[in-house]
Amino acid sequence: MERRDGALAVIAALAVIATGALYGIVGAVLISVLTLLFQLSRRPLEIVETVPAPGAAQISIPDTMLLVRPRSDIFFANVQHFRRDLYAALAARDPKPSIVLIDASRRYLFEFTAHQIVRDMVADLRGQGFEIWVVLPRGEAGEAIGRFRHVFSPADAQLFPTISDAIEAHLDQLDGSTD
Repeated sequence: MERRDGALAVIAALAVIATGALYGIVGAVLISVLTLLFQLSRRPLEIVETVPAPGAAQISIPDTMLLVRPRSDIFFANVQHFRRDLYAALAARDPKPSIVLIDASRRYLFEFTAHQIVRDMVADLRGQGFEIWVVLPRGEAGEAIGRFRHVFSPADAQLFPTISDAIEAHLDQLDGSTD
């Protein structure tokens, strides 16, 4: 048990003692929900250096690409944190990548408010000279991104079904630029 969980258990017990069972339990549930929302809004952004290749090998991400993976679904409560983490990762990267690849393949929620903020972020990053590539989530979240992209900003990001496809496209792009 984490320290936070222990503190919440003590607070819940004190609330039950102080206000009675019904109000104490309602207060404990409310505090738990708020704590959960806070945790979801602060999930870290993972910077990925290697990915599994077909077979047993690992593919190293080229220096010209920054591969990021959100550690939770992207929604109104955490999209600003996602944005701050992404900008911080770009600022810390030397040399600067030309492509930002967002791996959304394991995400299942990408709601409208988050779409708007991410669209603005993509426009800003494109204005700074970055290309934005996205590995689509499966199912409804991927369909939502496709619909949103079709309606609002079809040229803002390149979409890929898998990380391997995106990396292969980038390596092909690099090979083409050295010929």
